Amino acid sequence: MPLQLGRGRKGKIMYKVIKGARYNTETAKYLASWNAPYAVSDFKYYEETLYRTKAGNYFIHGEGHGASPYRKREPDGWTHGEKIIPMTYEQAKKWAEDHLDGGEYEAIFGNADSGADATLTVSASAMRKLQQIQSQSGKTIKAIIDDMVGV
Repeated sequence: MPLQLGRGRKGKIMYKVIKGARYNTETAKYLASWNAPYAVSDFKYYEETLYRTKAGNYFIHGEGHGASPYRKREPDGWTHGEKIIPMTYEQAKKWAEDHLDGGEYEAIFGNADSGADATLTVSASAMRKLQQIQSQSGKTIKAIIDDMVGV
């Protein structure tokens, strides 16, 4: 049976714990996919999918054939493989700059040229604390965070 690459987000589920952080392609938010510039039948073909976990961690799920960066060593040679690669926010932005068009990039990371508002992921306990400060101060959560970082 031939390998089933070329599916982007619909690839098989992969779950890993790396340095104490969970990375699960089934529960993380799909952000974007990119395919290497080879035919799906080419032994060098691979695809990468960018995800963000509920905790706000970015990662790539890469999957490819036996001559791809994701290949796996077998006793008789190289075969299909896959891997999860954790990324910082800056690494995820760089990956998106290198692999996506401008519209796709801005859908994930916001307008590259403006000081527009951004989406922030915080823990549930941090959100409760922000809501407590909000109720005491009468400020919006946005204003509280802006004050905290000196904007």
